Amino acid sequence: MLSPTYKVFAVTLPFETVAYVDADAIFCAPAPELWEVEAGKWNVVQDRAAALARTIPTIMAAEFARQFPGVGEKKGFNSGVFALRPADWRDLPEEYERVFAAGGYRAYHPMFDQALLNAMIQPRVRWLPFAFNVHNLFDYDIPRDARVIHYAGGACKAMGSALSAA
Repeated sequence: MLSPTYKVFAVTLPFETVAYVDADAIFCAPAPELWEVEAGKWNVVQDRAAALARTIPTIMAAEFARQFPGVGEKKGFNSGVFALRPADWRDLPEEYERVFAAGGYRAYHPMFDQALLNAMIQPRVRWLPFAFNVHNLFDYDIPRDARVIHYAGGACKAMGSALSAA
């Protein structure tokens, strides 16, 4: 299995509904709607990037564009917070590997899971409001109705890189 695709293993958990939340996200208010997942769907929140292509590592962009023409130009969901019904997605780990292998990628970047999951899952999502995955905190204010705050995004990563270099 490719790393870090641990998100796809949420489907192996023995529960009716599972919510995946990145380690850099916190709940700040009850979010019961996150667990209200329709059969065959994922509950997700739109990523604040201008287009999905902005989230694809450069080393993988050409192969992704070839494998999924036009998908990179669409808005995508942020894969740091989502919910699903495992019984509907039992084959997700194998399907993820199959789709990746079919793309002919020369390398695997740890941030690629978001783009690939979007290409695979997006037609079957239920979009939740931004309050369920408030991210890019340096670019957007935290809304008063925030349920999950996710310390992710370009500005946060750039700041972390700058601090590491210092």
